Amino acid sequence: MSRDRFWYFFITSSVFIASMLTFFSSGITIGMSGFCMALLSYFWVDLFTTRHPLANQILIMLIINIAI
Repeated sequence: MSRDRFWYFFITSSVFIASMLTFFSSGITIGMSGFCMALLSYFWVDLFTTRHPLANQILIMLIINIAI
């Protein structure tokens, strides 16, 4: 991912996560963990579209992270 695309991804995912947390939680909380969740989701989509064998492992980590 290029530097410009990374910053666009970082800012838009952080804003999206902050808005969803505001909507679904009682307080405003945002941090690096939200961005890590977005990055993990991006990796899964990227690997899934290329049919990479690690896509299933990333999906499992994503589901565990959501469950926690």
